[in-house]
Amino acid sequence: MTNTPGGLNFTGMNKFEPVASPSLWGIDPKIAFLNNGSFGAPPLEILRKRARLAEELERNPLQGLATDYPSRLPGLQKTMADFVGAELAGFVFVPNATFAANAVLGSLIFSPDDEVVVFPHRYPAVGNAAHWFTDRVGAKVVTTEAPETLHSKQQLIDVYEKAIGPRTALVIVDHISSLSGIVFPLEEIIALCRHKKVPVLVDGAHAPGQVEINLEKGKPDFYTGNFHKWLFGPRPAAFLYVAEPWREKIHPPVISNLYGKGFQAEFAWCGTFDPTPLYCVEDGLRFHQKLGGSKLAARNHELAAYGGKLLTEALGTEGYYSPESTFFASLFATPLPKTPAGDAPSLRQKFLTEAGIEVHFAPFGNQMWIRLAAQAFNTGEEMERLAASVRRLL
Repeated sequence: MTNTPGGLNFTGMNKFEPVASPSLWGIDPKIAFLNNGSFGAPPLEILRKRARLAEELERNPLQGLATDYPSRLPGLQKTMADFVGAELAGFVFVPNATFAANAVLGSLIFSPDDEVVVFPHRYPAVGNAAHWFTDRVGAKVVTTEAPETLHSKQQLIDVYEKAIGPRTALVIVDHISSLSGIVFPLEEIIALCRHKKVPVLVDGAHAPGQVEINLEKGKPDFYTGNFHKWLFGPRPAAFLYVAEPWREKIHPPVISNLYGKGFQAEFAWCGTFDPTPLYCVEDGLRFHQKLGGSKLAARNHELAAYGGKLLTEALGTEGYYSPESTFFASLFATPLPKTPAGDAPSLRQKFLTEAGIEVHFAPFGNQMWIRLAAQAFNTGEEMERLAASVRRLL
């Protein structure tokens, strides 16, 4: 691999070698960090910029928050709204996707007979929020079926078709499932909901930087995604998009000084906070593009597929979906056939302590799932190391 002085590889985009020198991140070189999906991993140069910005802010906090932040916000919103293909008027920054889901669910008015449809592989926090805001008024959450194994995107469309009924008030769909890594056929599911006249909330927490997003084309009612997972931004930094008919109805879960001043104004100020992560989202986007943008995403998919192939071979299974399929992007996940659902933190710690591997485990149903992630700093050797450790430790 030939690197530039800055440590970036622009030559071959080899799917088994790091795209950029791992030294550009602060990750412990002794571990194989195969869990970018949980909280992301911002490069050191972006973390250092954020630290400088924090010091600048403290020279005059009032000037920084009351004057500088409002003047910087519109340009940041424009850049990132363009990146996800969103109409600027419907785009706001939020700390994370969970905050955004609570904003939407908390702003909608549910009746006792209403139903909110979710998929079984939903992110737990979003599922919990759906239960909280429906239980309190006597509405309920309806969980779709999940295919036993995934062979076609039509299976995913069909389970939503079956679950949506005359009482459905909202459908929640992941763009990329946190549990299983599935990339959902969004356009088809949104079209189905349009036909049934049901609004859609898309949890795209993992999508920015993994897959292309074009909200003007997809036209969801609500969409949220994180900039601190796959787009190299510092934590926390995310966005919420709300389509025009809903903007006057959606409010942040923290009501503050700008209540009643309009959709974007209310979300711009939810009480005292640290704006420095937002000041770095453009840097994260530029870093992602410098490493190849869509080419980086394609390389990460190839590396995840390689890891998925080795993982399923080590487990002696075909996996929940095929490593040769297009049902996933940079996350590959599968059930562990001989490992019942149990203490995921202990299993994670076992792999970290005994194998030097940081990888994600999560219970679902009566089984434990394992999920690997492929990011610019990951290698084929790390995937091989994971497969060998699965054989040894499970």
